Amino acid sequence: MGRLVGISVALAIALGIVAGNLWLELRAARQEITELRAQVTQPAEPALPAQAALAASPAAIREMPEVAVLPASTAGNIVTEPVPPPVAPQVQQPVMRATPVITEAVRTNALLQADQTATARVLAWKDRLAIAGYNLTTEQLQALNKVATAELRRETEESLELASNPQPGDMESSLRLREETLNRQHGTNMRILAAMSSQLTAEQSKALRTQFETGHAARLAALRSDADLMRQQQ
Repeated sequence: MGRLVGISVALAIALGIVAGNLWLELRAARQEITELRAQVTQPAEPALPAQAALAASPAAIREMPEVAVLPASTAGNIVTEPVPPPVAPQVQQPVMRATPVITEAVRTNALLQADQTATARVLAWKDRLAIAGYNLTTEQLQALNKVATAELRRETEESLELASNPQPGDMESSLRLREETLNRQHGTNMRILAAMSSQLTAEQSKALRTQFETGHAARLAALRSDADLMRQQQ
């Protein structure tokens, strides 16, 4: 019974790592589609998305405590207490989480969510291109959805492989993993763009690249802002 409970916990961790990220992306993409289509119905010409700020807020500077000076002795000879050597800060060792077991059921569910996320992303990209004046043809849309689905499945397989390894549980390691995840997602978008280069016009490719780069910059800026806040609260 104890072994079964351990396996169940490991599966829950693995599914939360991979499927959780995909579900958040899917929800964000669907929300973006709704907002974009609301913009299309407005008579005013929409403005192009602005470039997100990349600069992160400066980290808080921690002050070193001052060394207390003991008063001199009132006897004839002045006796001072020896000042102890500075204590080297202890480096917190990362806590390694249990390695989850990636079963076929976990993999199947993650790939299903990857397919749904790919479709939601493609619809959001299509609407943004339409707002910018670059409508996709039916053939272009079908090709884009096919490429995006294949690349999202590839990214999910990589995520499952990474999730099968022990994961450190300290804050800095978690932040680093989140940034690596964002970079892998951006790499996926760049591969989609490269695969679609022969089927898109130069203007469409440029507009789609702008979407990818602007979105990636905004997500990185949000992550760095969260990281600064988390460090200040320690």
